[in-house]
Amino acid sequence: FFSDWAEKLRLYTDAAGAYSGSLPSGSYDIEIVFPQSTLRLYDVEIKSFEDPIRYYYSGSADLEGINVAGLFVYEVALPYYKVSIEMKYDEKSITNENLLKVYKCEGWNSGKKECYAKWNEVAASIDKIRNVVYVNTTSLSAYAIGTLKKLSIDFNLNKETFYLKDLVKLRGMVVDEYKNPVSNASINMKIKNTNISAKTFSDGNGLFMLEFLAPENEGNYSLILTAEKHPFLSFNSSFELEVVKSKEVSIVFPDTIRLKQGENLTQELSVVNIGQSELYSLSISLTGIPSEYYSLTQEIGKLEVGEERKISIFFSIPQNASTGTLSATLKVFNKEISKEKIFG
Repeated sequence: FFSDWAEKLRLYTDAAGAYSGSLPSGSYDIEIVFPQSTLRLYDVEIKSFEDPIRYYYSGSADLEGINVAGLFVYEVALPYYKVSIEMKYDEKSITNENLLKVYKCEGWNSGKKECYAKWNEVAASIDKIRNVVYVNTTSLSAYAIGTLKKLSIDFNLNKETFYLKDLVKLRGMVVDEYKNPVSNASINMKIKNTNISAKTFSDGNGLFMLEFLAPENEGNYSLILTAEKHPFLSFNSSFELEVVKSKEVSIVFPDTIRLKQGENLTQELSVVNIGQSELYSLSISLTGIPSEYYSLTQEIGKLEVGEERKISIFFSIPQNASTGTLSATLKVFNKEISKEKIFG
């Protein structure tokens, strides 16, 4: 206990941490020297008190979002004007000492040893030679010395390439730098140069899923994915999303045709462009029955999106044809697509 810069009383705790003493009422500066820190209270009005100071220290506390080199909690039931604190940290707990910061939690729960508010960075002077940090403040609470953990996302898409306005499903897991899952992280997705975006939160296992429609124009797009949760360092990454026009045809033809020996029959075949792009140089083939039993147009020059082209197949069955059931295959194809229809 100091008054006018002169020491008035010095006390030591016993094996149980207890101490006692007496001095005149008045205004004092109090210095409390703990094994890992020193606390100085200025302009403290003292009349009488009992057990006014609670202190907690951990050198290996597990705090979400912070690699801890020292956790200090101070609770003082005395009126004071200002405070200065010296706190020692363990540099072996820190990979990069240049990133070391001091964080304060105003909503510390001493019973559960948890922060029910945010860890906010506070101004501090850091002595990397002596491994001590110095903080001046007007209020006390919990202080964590350390570096922030980094978020990252492991994810995958349901396809490698998407069609126009295709449904994109993005699944992933948010983890910290030690691959521990991080719950309730905010996940944001945006496709650059579009108005397409989506947002969700990771669940208790760090898992999340985003669903959105691909752009309506062909191209390679930058998909930007971020993950945030206080006090972690946020994750931000972009990757390429390839969007192309789908190329697909539909074949409309009966499943079964009944033909008699010596019969001639014309059967209509419909080829429909159900994709998103014009189709060129389509070929048509029919296999599984003798070539002399039929004739058809074997090429379609161009098929617009949504266009239906009707083609006649002329069947001519010889009188001496064997009876029975044949499995035939109609095929519409070019260098980019192929579609088959099996009929009897």
